[in-house]
Amino acid sequence: MLTKLFKSDRMPGKIVIQPEPVSPALVLRLEALIFHSQRITPGKLQQVMLVPRLLLVAYAQDQPLGFKFGYQRQRPDHFHSWLGGVLQEYRRRGIGLELLNEQESWARKHGFRTIGFTTFDHYPAMRALGKRAGYRVIQVSTDKGGIKYRYEKTLV
Repeated sequence: MLTKLFKSDRMPGKIVIQPEPVSPALVLRLEALIFHSQRITPGKLQQVMLVPRLLLVAYAQDQPLGFKFGYQRQRPDHFHSWLGGVLQEYRRRGIGLELLNEQESWARKHGFRTIGFTTFDHYPAMRALGKRAGYRVIQVSTDKGGIKYRYEKTLV
């Protein structure tokens, strides 16, 4: 597996982005680190373990500071970028975009033709990231969590 070194002009030191073996314990630990809560249900996580999936983790000095987790969903040629985030103190430095770019690259190399994600109106940074990365809104709906946006991008 490749390790990508990522250096930001706005941050001293280096950030390493690398794929990690997917284990439910690691995914739940990363989710708690970034979001301070557990949103993933064990049943959903077990379903995801049955299909092609990718977990990327960004590290600074061997400490995780962000992640991106996705899996094959709905169609064999569609990759769903399911969950991810960056620690508050490291946001707005390009790490989320770099994680997303690496995820897209992996999906493309593994034969996926589209990639997508879902977010809500109360996550404007994620909506902006999608726009910046060339995703288009394919569906807007109302959900118990607010206004829900589905984004998708064709991988070339």
